Amino acid sequence: MLAEQGYKTFLIRKLTIILFIVAMTWTTISLYCYYTGPVFKIDTYIGYLTKKEYTKVYEMFDQDEVLNKYSKEQIIAYYTSIYDGENSLIEMTKKSSVIFNNSSADEENKMAFCNIQYVCTTGEKTVPLHLTKREDQWVIKFPFILSDIKIHAPMDSSVYINAKKIDTYENEMYIQRDVLPGKYRVQIDFPNQIYSTHNQVINVPDEKEVFLPYNTLSVQIETVKNMIVQLQDVKKNSVDGVAVFNNILEGNYTLKVFSKNNFINPIELDIGVSKDERSFSILDVTLSQTGKEQLGEFIKEFYKDYLKDIKAQKCTHISTYIHEETSEDFINHFTQWFIADKDVQDAKIVIEPSRMEIDRRGFLHTDLLEIVELTNKEFDEYRNGYINRQYKIILEWDTIIDISEEKWLITDRTMKQSIVSYKDQDGNWVQY
Repeated sequence: MLAEQGYKTFLIRKLTIILFIVAMTWTTISLYCYYTGPVFKIDTYIGYLTKKEYTKVYEMFDQDEVLNKYSKEQIIAYYTSIYDGENSLIEMTKKSSVIFNNSSADEENKMAFCNIQYVCTTGEKTVPLHLTKREDQWVIKFPFILSDIKIHAPMDSSVYINAKKIDTYENEMYIQRDVLPGKYRVQIDFPNQIYSTHNQVINVPDEKEVFLPYNTLSVQIETVKNMIVQLQDVKKNSVDGVAVFNNILEGNYTLKVFSKNNFINPIELDIGVSKDERSFSILDVTLSQTGKEQLGEFIKEFYKDYLKDIKAQKCTHISTYIHEETSEDFINHFTQWFIADKDVQDAKIVIEPSRMEIDRRGFLHTDLLEIVELTNKEFDEYRNGYINRQYKIILEWDTIIDISEEKWLITDRTMKQSIVSYKDQDGNWVQY
């Protein structure tokens, strides 16, 4: 009987020990999961924010590209302004359990969120607080969404947001990118005296655009293609020979037209914009000194290879100077003059360029006078044998060159005149 009672006592003790070990193990696992999981991070974040320890709050954030748009000092100052000012934070509480939101059930939990209630002096709100797992650590996602403020103000206005001048002007509006939520004061000073300064307070992100009820004009500048057209500080490319500027108030402006590669002389003039004067034409452009030097170098290199192909009786070198759309016609003309039915033994060439005009397409027109002296091996019926006969070929071409890019290309050329002579037995040039 005593033995049986002792055995029962032994079993109870053993079971108690096992239950204690299981409980301790479970507690240890639970504590480990808590302290390494997102819940502990959220509780810690709430504690730091409630105590207004903003430096520690910042150190809990995921250092992603959104957060890195601002410095640590700026983020701390922002937290101080929104939670210590008129919207002073009173209390924070979790309003839901942590929810994991991975895209697949098979994935390891790497993203989570928890709804947090913020009680402030101005009211309360509940918003999700998001977390992400970086390697083996959970970090808080920066809880504020950045917005772009767009100010639809007339071009050349001076736009300020919280007294800071905005320099970005795109798509006919001024833009301040990546702005934190909050109230911002917008000030607009106009480029003339028609309207007084405009002031407005906006609440981001609920208000992100400012529209002004003022009448503006569109100004059209007609010039050659692929020029840079600058009206005040705004630049546009005249892709099709026209640049249009919208959101323009009546008044005086500085207009500049220039090429991106400095091959054309820049033009600058003052224009007056009004309801009756909104279209301007600048087509009389000329080659700059840089452009003339480039043209001289282009002609030199082109005709050096031109001569090589005459002597070699092929079109290998000159093809790299010709636009692909006109390459076939150019090669055909070259072949007819210098390759077909010929056996050139030697050649030399002199070039005399004249006239330099730029058309509305932005192409350069120049007259090139080629004087080619070549020695051709041919059969002479009178001598009944092969001789080397000298020819002088004078060709004048209206040559069109695309100078819009760094690599110039000949787009077309039209013959204006041709003269062919040969040297007779007495050494005189005889024209055909």
